[in-house]
Amino acid sequence: MKGLFNAQGLPLTVANTAASLYFLGSYSKSFYSITNGCFENPVAELCEITRDGMERLGVEVNYFGEIPKDKKILFASNHVSWLDGTLVAAPAAQHMKVALAGAEHLSRNPVTRPFTNALARQNAMYFVPRLRDIRDGITKIEGITPKSGRLSPDDIELLYDVTANGVSDILNHASLVLFPEGFMGDATDISKFSTPPFRALFDENGRAIQGRVAQPVVIDIRMVEGQEITPGCYTNLRDRFAQYGMSGYSHNPLMHLATHIMKTKRDDKRRRMVIDIHYLPALDPKDFVGGTRAENGDALGNTIAKMVRHYVLYPPRSKGAPKYMRAFYPDAIPAMRIG
Repeated sequence: MKGLFNAQGLPLTVANTAASLYFLGSYSKSFYSITNGCFENPVAELCEITRDGMERLGVEVNYFGEIPKDKKILFASNHVSWLDGTLVAAPAAQHMKVALAGAEHLSRNPVTRPFTNALARQNAMYFVPRLRDIRDGITKIEGITPKSGRLSPDDIELLYDVTANGVSDILNHASLVLFPEGFMGDATDISKFSTPPFRALFDENGRAIQGRVAQPVVIDIRMVEGQEITPGCYTNLRDRFAQYGMSGYSHNPLMHLATHIMKTKRDDKRRRMVIDIHYLPALDPKDFVGGTRAENGDALGNTIAKMVRHYVLYPPRSKGAPKYMRAFYPDAIPAMRIG
């Protein structure tokens, strides 16, 4: 039975359309409530919707590792889908206020603007200014004046400080989920991490700010249609979850949901796919003090990038992982399980 059609002209079944409308209805209700400031911890509400949605879709999400208590945490994760923010935030949002980082253009998009700006007013979202938007004159930052579409070294350094200070302001109120790559990938590897946000864990003199830590996070698309995915190797099965834009659907999450996740076959446990999220040991900024704020932030950010890349390529899965990788998770027991 045919239902709606997607942007590529492919028919959606009634079941697929119903799933998309369920997400739209659930998120719309929360959008209204969040826009009107009805929740003290609005991201926690979004996490609950995502949790329920993943269960309905047959997407099993397993969590490994520990999250520090009584700290403001800068979570730094690889980025593979529009769902990443709430999936990474979910365990922490049960116990602390968590904010999400997103590209600054979300504050101007006519569809997302009312919602994302409401989150920002509640210190639940930070808009990361993009270099290309500043070059094109779309984003304005006081003191930065692009000349012929170019920024001077001083302009770029000012941009880095503005970004770090914005992240620091959020960390005064909440932990923050950040994707330092700046865009989504296919989960086979990571792109270069942007390190200026990690300056937020240091003051202007380069001293570590007490009560703040950085925690690397790895999202591992482990199994799709009952097939275990080989780390570091491309397969189109990753596309069932990853939304990296190669097929032109990265900016339409509901269409991706209907045309990719919903078409995935279920295994004998009724799962369409299994996603593992690993919280690697948190890093104390005190261990990276020794230079300027910028130098310390770069050292911390580069260390986190190396850790994330290592475990994207060699995820510490419960079976078959080398001993040195299992050391972080000797029993591979989920701290929390969704789905």
